Amino acid sequence: MAERRMFAKTIIDSDLFLDMPSSTQCLYFHLSMRAGDDGFINNPKKIQRFIGSSDDDLKLLIAKNFIIPFDSGVVVIKHWKIHNYIRNDRYKETLYLEEKAQLAVTENKEYVLGIPNGIPTVGERETQVRLGKDSIELDKNNIDIYTEDGNVDKYVNESKNLKNISRLYEQNIGLINGVTGEWLIEISEKIESGLFKRAIEIATDSNKCTLGYVKGIIKKWLEKDITTLDKLEAYRLQQNQKEVDSDVRRGKGNFENEGPTNDPESEATRRRELLRQIEELERDEL
Repeated sequence: MAERRMFAKTIIDSDLFLDMPSSTQCLYFHLSMRAGDDGFINNPKKIQRFIGSSDDDLKLLIAKNFIIPFDSGVVVIKHWKIHNYIRNDRYKETLYLEEKAQLAVTENKEYVLGIPNGIPTVGERETQVRLGKDSIELDKNNIDIYTEDGNVDKYVNESKNLKNISRLYEQNIGLINGVTGEWLIEISEKIESGLFKRAIEIATDSNKCTLGYVKGIIKKWLEKDITTLDKLEAYRLQQNQKEVDSDVRRGKGNFENEGPTNDPESEATRRRELLRQIEELERDEL
């Protein structure tokens, strides 16, 4: 096992990482320093106790998807292959081959839990998302959702939308954990990725690019049945027209603010109309 380890700033400088308590960050660094050449650690609780971290720190690393636990007690650093590149002549494979066989590596070089029966292992490149006991596999044409009972639901035309939304989330907000992944799947079935991008732009312009703020924006849009950029634009035009109509009713329309006309013929016509109305009122009174 090597004596030196590296850390990618894209991971440790992310808001998701820096928002964790310093004790949790410290545990992550210690686990990474003691991991084998494949990123596996067989004694995470011993390391936790040794440096004075709590059980909550270990649980938080799992919840935030920085480490992946196995039933055997072994854990693996999710972003190990992003952090470290080990030359073949120095590489020593882990002893935990059973746990390693359960993993796949995404195109972003992240470990994810693979799916039994033919799903790629760490030697192959497939983008996958693990959601608790259920999983989804993304490819160019469809999404296959694998559940515990082996059922598969295929969504042929929605995979690209989900991929785009997931990519936007990771680029602008942070890493995707199980709960967030489930929400992204749900949202991808309701809105287009372009509208999700617009929500992120609004949140960024407000300096509040967080999951909660983006959720709030999308929730308001869905309440108004806004699911695409075209519908959003139509809604805005409708609101602008309502404001114009309201101004007109209050006497604030543009034609009211033009002032007296300089056209003598128009002025004479206006006066004749006023006289006619006065005469009609007088006749009504008689």
